[in-house]
Amino acid sequence: MTAPAKAMDELSQGFGTAMVTGVLCIYVVLVLLLKDFVQSMTILVAVVLSIPGAFVALYLAGATMSLPSMIGLLMLMGISTKNSILIVDYAVMARLQGGLTRDRAIVDACRNPSADAMRPSTA
Repeated sequence: MTAPAKAMDELSQGFGTAMVTGVLCIYVVLVLLLKDFVQSMTILVAVVLSIPGAFVALYLAGATMSLPSMIGLLMLMGISTKNSILIVDYAVMARLQGGLTRDRAIVDACRNPSADAMRPSTA
């Protein structure tokens, strides 16, 4: 194995470890903030599902996994976490304050704050 390939392999292994550690840290912080294991897991499901989507996008674009791709993957994880927090928080508030059913609150949360959630993401 050549020196650059070996360095990329080491970088990939370290990045994978950092991603798993980061997701676990995010989960712990969410549990501490929300005081609810289920809501925290709901938020992290979006992060876990965004990762295969990123790899599909790389494949369809004909791109390879490189350092800029890894940085983009980290950014995607952060944005999807933030958006999930906004949607889950809105659904919980709609149930508590608006008296909506769980299903109606979820639908309402997905429709209403989507513009508010996307506005900071595009900046």
